[in-house]
Amino acid sequence: MLISIALATLLMAAGEVPVQVTGFCERAGETFSFVDAIAFDDARDKKGVVTTTLYLVSAPLDREALAGCLNCSRPLLEKPTRSVRREAVEAQARAAGAGWLQARYFGGQGATVFVMDIARGRADGGATSIMAGNEKVQATLRDADRHLAGKVLSDAGFGNRCEAVFDVKVGWPKAE
Repeated sequence: MLISIALATLLMAAGEVPVQVTGFCERAGETFSFVDAIAFDDARDKKGVVTTTLYLVSAPLDREALAGCLNCSRPLLEKPTRSVRREAVEAQARAAGAGWLQARYFGGQGATVFVMDIARGRADGGATSIMAGNEKVQATLRDADRHLAGKVLSDAGFGNRCEAVFDVKVGWPKAE
């Protein structure tokens, strides 16, 4: 434990804060706990306002593989209906049979966050959505260090429940 605290302190001093995520989603007796997270800029409107996408995932992400995504370094589109970056993250989660929560932080004046999807990968490579629409996200994007931090809560009575706390540095992984 002392070594983990010392390592975290060293990483924080170096400006590299590890991903911090705890929490879970459950529905109809199925539960998945979040163990990893990633946040990245995904769109930029005509005024320059950026939309940041957040994933909380129940399996570790292979950041080296994500860094190798050939089309993920393209300039941000104005209104992407599809995103190569989102597809790369979800492909890893599906392959691992993991569950995920995807949210988008719409920056600018009156910044808001919406849960876009809660799903779980299936053995056939597809995904099953389990979103009930009762999830609320409170988040803040700290400009100084580009961290998206916040929490996810669910209203009672929908048969779903999600609770999570996260603090994630915004950025797409880079090849080392």
